[in-house]
Amino acid sequence: MPKNAETIAATDHPSYDAALARELLARTCELPASKPALVTMLTEYRRALHDLAVGSITRDDLSQPVSTSTNNS
Repeated sequence: MPKNAETIAATDHPSYDAALARELLARTCELPASKPALVTMLTEYRRALHDLAVGSITRDDLSQPVSTSTNNS
């Protein structure tokens, strides 16, 4: 494994919310020139998108009313 990949794998990543995802987009308005840097950036985009999607699903699930009926008919 390349040294930079080990560093990336060992680094703690933030849990992205909408504000942090916007910051990521603002700080990466241009694509990097090197392939390793591009992979790193795309990996962070993927993490941000995943965290936002999971957070959205969780919020949607929590906003649904819970059925307390035990009637199986």
